[in-house]
Amino acid sequence: GQTGVAGSDIHVTSLWEQGVVGSHAIKVAVIDTGIDHSHPDLSENVDASKGFNFVTQLPGAIDDHGHGTHCAGTIGALANNSKGVVGVNWHVTLVPIKFLDSQGNGSLDRAVQAIQYATQLHVNVMSNSWGGGPYTRSLYDAIEEAKKNGILFVAAAGNDSNDNDANPTYPAGYRLDNVISVAATDNQDQLAGFSNFGERTVHVAAPGVKILSTLKGGGYGYLSGTSMAAPHVAGVAALILSSNPSMPYAEVRQQLIRGSDPVRSLSHKVVSHGRVNAFNSFHNVFPVETAPDERLWQDVTFSLESPHPYENGIVVRFPFRLPGAKYVRVVFEKIETEAGYDFIRFRQADGAFVDSITGGAELRTSEYLVGEGGEIVLSADSNINKWGFKVSKLQAIY
Repeated sequence: GQTGVAGSDIHVTSLWEQGVVGSHAIKVAVIDTGIDHSHPDLSENVDASKGFNFVTQLPGAIDDHGHGTHCAGTIGALANNSKGVVGVNWHVTLVPIKFLDSQGNGSLDRAVQAIQYATQLHVNVMSNSWGGGPYTRSLYDAIEEAKKNGILFVAAAGNDSNDNDANPTYPAGYRLDNVISVAATDNQDQLAGFSNFGERTVHVAAPGVKILSTLKGGGYGYLSGTSMAAPHVAGVAALILSSNPSMPYAEVRQQLIRGSDPVRSLSHKVVSHGRVNAFNSFHNVFPVETAPDERLWQDVTFSLESPHPYENGIVVRFPFRLPGAKYVRVVFEKIETEAGYDFIRFRQADGAFVDSITGGAELRTSEYLVGEGGEIVLSADSNINKWGFKVSKLQAIY
């Protein structure tokens, strides 16, 4: 339903063209609802014999929900078989570890057991598209034990439009250097409206909106969430390790972060300032950001407010312009919108959207727009309406 922007992807096809397609020697634990290991697009890449179900405490991890199978397809659906989709890795060993039940619910104890089991199997990567609940020492300790065993722990950042710097979500928020937290982007390289973010605690972003992948029962379907973004990153980590299985987890993590493509709308949303790039990360290519020099910004008095409260079901445009400016950005005194449903977006004069804000904030500065100005676009759904926004000034570089 939305026209994509070319290049808003993880740039993995160029690696495939070079023959980098993964290895069955690399084991990725999919800690989730299980995997449909009989799926024709997954069967050759799933080690069903190592699967375990911590809901029933029995061997085997058949997916009775569908979420885990979808995540597995993104990591390692088979290639060139005239079926469905292809995963980031054409060859990989997916280990299904089930701790979420048929409704997608799970307990802390089962999560800890699942991680401990994956550690005992000496997997290379754990893919974790789940989260919730407070900080707990037992979960921290389990992930730390995985770290001691050299295992990278990929975690979905969460789907609450939340700033994880201010309000951590777990397990993505554990301050362990084997954890890499993943936000979700759409097909225009914009942060997904539902995605959590965090300039210091969410490390990278990856596609997570309307992702086509495998479903239980041999089918295929679209799902959205940071749950869909995290397997992209787990898949790229597995590709990197396929060429050097002994590479330390910290080095893999660093290459994922530093190899990300700079994306302006993500520069204050994730540590990497961008979206994962498989080719860059594999080849140690680290792009250079070209953001304007912070020392050159000048304050310009400017006042603009939305209606208080704004109406439901609206799209309102607020143009602004500073003649002679090379770059402009907006400083908000206050923002209060319905998180994940109502948005403040910023459009340059060339029509490109460069930032999106939802939820609440004070003294928030937008990403910069190239040129003399653009417009603020406030859009609201037909349900809850909030206070809106107030702009206290603009900043410009001339």
